[in-house]
Amino acid sequence: AIYPALGGFILPLCCGSLLAFFFNFSITSSLLIGTVFTATSLSIAVITLMDIEKLQSIEGRCIVNSTIIDHTLAILLISIVFGLSLEDTSNLIINHGTLLTMIMKIALYLIISFAVGIYLIPIIFRNSKRLNIEGSIVSISVAILFIFAWFAEISELAAITGAYLAGLFIGQTEHRQLVSSGIGMIGKSFFIDFFFIGIGLTLRLKELTVNPTFLVLFILLAIVSKFFGSAFGARIAKFDTTRAARIGFGVMPRGEVALIIASMGVSRDLITPDVLSAVVFMVIISSLIAPFLIRFSYSRYRKETF
Repeated sequence: AIYPALGGFILPLCCGSLLAFFFNFSITSSLLIGTVFTATSLSIAVITLMDIEKLQSIEGRCIVNSTIIDHTLAILLISIVFGLSLEDTSNLIINHGTLLTMIMKIALYLIISFAVGIYLIPIIFRNSKRLNIEGSIVSISVAILFIFAWFAEISELAAITGAYLAGLFIGQTEHRQLVSSGIGMIGKSFFIDFFFIGIGLTLRLKELTVNPTFLVLFILLAIVSKFFGSAFGARIAKFDTTRAARIGFGVMPRGEVALIIASMGVSRDLITPDVLSAVVFMVIISSLIAPFLIRFSYSRYRKETF
């Protein structure tokens, strides 16, 4: 899965960054838009593959693993982009003088996070049983999530990096399923709704001034670059053309990660709400066409899978 993940990360990153730079965005903003191009929606692909009973096929497993790798790379990249950005008058530009400090902060945060996640979190969960309070495991998990996210913010990283690491470490404990269901219930009943409301409030459809040419190229490049990048990586990994196409279609849809990155960019004035609207359109279109293409690739080309 590494080769399709790298292909589906590098080509969209280059295409998105070059497109933005061509339309006179700053280097930092261009990198942010390129990072948006790399994000994949795992949920849409998984639901479609489950529907046609192909999730456990080699292509299905490759799509899932490639998406996880893509998410990890995108989260690390967005942390670097935010760490490299420095507000200078009305623009955000890369400050080369803080590069070494930023790298040291990232390294220190990762070292501390891994030490806490590997050694301290299991001890916390073992002792939490003594509380004998209903829901204590989920409550402690939420507290750990916010602590990791908060320390990521003060380390000049993205809070999403801390949240991801918290989930990664908690997922290695015996309470994984309990925490997963509890966090899912909290997210679906509270946080996810507020996130999408926030995205909707940011968009002012009557005031959008996005360049039509930029919008069309944005959507086309995001879809095409993801498909060909991942498919090319799959071919390098010795998949045949049919399986490579299935993998390319599977990682094509965008979703929550792209919206999160774009909304964070708007909040930090790296991109405008017009670019966020382009991301929303891209997410909608890619999410609509990808399931049809996945189904078509399995029904039209009935090669044995394993």
